[in-house]
This record gives sequence, C-alpha cells and structure tokens, in this order.
Amino acid sequence: MIRDHTHHDRASTHPARRPGKGLTLMEIMIATGILAVGMVAVASLFPAAIHLQQSTVKDLAAQQLLSHAEAMIRERTFTDDPNHPLKDSLTVALDAENGTDWDTDGKLYRLPNSAGRSGANAHQAWLPPDTIGTMPTNRPTWMLAERSIGAMFDVADRSVFWVPLIQDADTRPGQYDWQLVLIVIAADRDENYSRAINGALSSNQEELWANFWDGWTGSGTADANDTWSIPGVRRADINRVSGNVIRFNNDLTGNGVPDQVAAGATVIDSNGVVYRVVTAEDDRINVNADVPITPIEPTQLWYSPPSSEGRSSSIVRVKALSGTDVVK
Repeated sequence: MIRDHTHHDRASTHPARRPGKGLTLMEIMIATGILAVGMVAVASLFPAAIHLQQSTVKDLAAQQLLSHAEAMIRERTFTDDPNHPLKDSLTVALDAENGTDWDTDGKLYRLPNSAGRSGANAHQAWLPPDTIGTMPTNRPTWMLAERSIGAMFDVADRSVFWVPLIQDADTRPGQYDWQLVLIVIAADRDENYSRAINGALSSNQEELWANFWDGWTGSGTADANDTWSIPGVRRADINRVSGNVIRFNNDLTGNGVPDQVAAGATVIDSNGVVYRVVTAEDDRINVNADVPITPIEPTQLWYSPPSSEGRSSSIVRVKALSGTDVVK
C-alpha cells in the first residue's frame, strides 16, 4: 500500500511563514539621525575643500607674481648716486617725499612715487592708465597693471598685486644698505577696501599708505567708503613693544573692537621683520615671536586692513630683496 506523503512532506519542509518583524519608531529615529549626521559631515567637506583650493590658487598666483616683480625690479636702473645722469636716484626720491630721516632711522618707507623713468609726481605712479573718476590718467612707472599678473584679464578682474616698501638698513649718514620689501596682497572682487576712516579722508591719509590710490574707482564726489577695489598697505605708529606684544591703535572706529589687524594676519614692523598675529585686541596684538628691540626698536607697523565687509588681512606673501637686486 502506497502511502501518500505529499501533504506531510510539504508541511515539514515548508513550515508556515510568520509575518516579518517591522522597525520600531525608535529604530527609525536613530537611523534617520545617523543619516543626517553623515550628510552634514559630507557636506561640511565641500566648503573646506573650496577654501583650500582657493588658498592654493592664491598662493601659487602670489609666487608667480613675486617672480614677475623680481624680474621687473632687476630691469630697473636705480642708484644711490644723487647726481647720476642716467639712473633714477633713490636718495633724491626719498628726500623729496620723506625728508632726510630715512638715511639714519633704518625704517621702512613706501617706495617714492617719483622713483622711475616717468618722473610722475604725487600719487600718479600708482594709477592705472585709465582710472575712472577725477584722478590723472597718464601712464606712469609701475602702473597697477604692471604690479599684477593675468594679461588676458582686465586689471579690475585680477586678484593679486604687489606693493613695494624701501629701507636703508644702514643708519650711518651717507652709507646705504638697501632692502626692498615686496608685499603681495590678494583682493576679493566682491568686496570694498576703503581707505576712509569713519567715512572721511583726512589730509594726511595718503602718506600713511604704500598704495593709497590702488583700485580707486570713484569720483571726487563719491562716498569715500565705497571707492576702492584693491586692498591697501597701511602704516600705524607703535606705542610700545614688550616681548611679543605690539601696542598700537587697533580700533580706529573707536567702538572698543579691533578693526585694523585680526588674528592670523601678517604684519611687518618698521625694521622689516615679518610676524604672524596670534591674538588681537583694540590696543595691541600678540605676534608669533618676540619683537627685537636692538639695535633699533621698531616704531611703526605695516599691515593690510580688512575690507569694509570685515574680512581679515589681504597680505599673502612678503619677500625682501637685497640691495644688489635693487640698486645697480
């Protein structure tokens, strides 16, 4: 007798399936939280990557610009002979703009606007050839276009520029130890770099800046706070130096908040020593090394103020060239 095991075998090999267990509300909330944290972590990488890429591009552009600047400077015909018939005398130019203190005080000064073949006066040597507004439109030595790179772009669309400072480090009268300090600044094209203090320009403002008229885009009647597209390099008087603390007026608006130099900025003292700012207050900054006070205690500080939008210093690189590169 043959037994039919079909029903029995099906029941034993394919037991009845129970409904699958679903996720609890707590498990769903935990999974959602983990997913959200992961998405935020991934998203946070993009601004950092973009910032890193922008910093790398600016650094490479700054290095290229320094090479360009050095080549230009070596082609110039500067001399310290006040009577040389063919070369441009730094001594005569410095005397005309700064008096004679530069020969014995060892300080950094802005490179005189009159130093160059064009013989341009006052601020003209820093102007581009077609400046908008009421400023002169001649083609002087070291135009803004020559202190930047990117020949395929209009000057207004370029992002890095170099600004020169000059120093006679030998304090003996009539003895010279020339140093040319090149400061590379980077501009953000959507920001304004006003030279005005509290909306006004005082009569002595121009002499405080190494490149006062750089990026001037306004007219004589324009708001002084809204007419500069390129960062400036400015000097301030130092009140006192102690260790790594430099005391000066870091609050030109008078609201108790540092508004000229911020942490992370690059500054240069009047002896040509470069520092990185660690902390900043309204009346002082702490820098990354003790400030040398011998043989000469620094009395001035060169820096690039933030834009009107509050960004930090625009200084990207600083490089000093010896006298053999400057004076022929």
